[in-house]
Amino acid sequence: FEILDAVANGGTEAEKLCLPVVTAMLNPELELNYDDIDLQHVIAQGHWYVSGYHMSMHHPLTEESMPLFTDQACEQAMFRVVVKNNLTMRMAEHLLTEIKGAVDFLNEHTKGFKHRKPKCEKGKPGRHVC
Repeated sequence: FEILDAVANGGTEAEKLCLPVVTAMLNPELELNYDDIDLQHVIAQGHWYVSGYHMSMHHPLTEESMPLFTDQACEQAMFRVVVKNNLTMRMAEHLLTEIKGAVDFLNEHTKGFKHRKPKCEKGKPGRHVC
């Protein structure tokens, strides 16, 4: 995983006052056959809601998918975990166990696992948000 952190990456003072959210993404250099959205779906089977997002937006006029960032492709995904004040160490350990189990499941079943929305091909625009 690659942790996305404004504080560690030299963010401004305003960025350092942030929401209680942890964001990360699967390492794109691994070229996995699944993405963070697939990870979200598998983690949900363990009753955890981890939000997965593609780093793109849907243009309202052209219906074209456009990247949100200049340093990430439209197809790149990420996920976030909101850390509430009632999170205990035991709960955090359980979440990590679920994430590890989800990665193991996806590694084992990646060819047979299909998430509901079609993924856009790298470098090709789509009519759906990729």
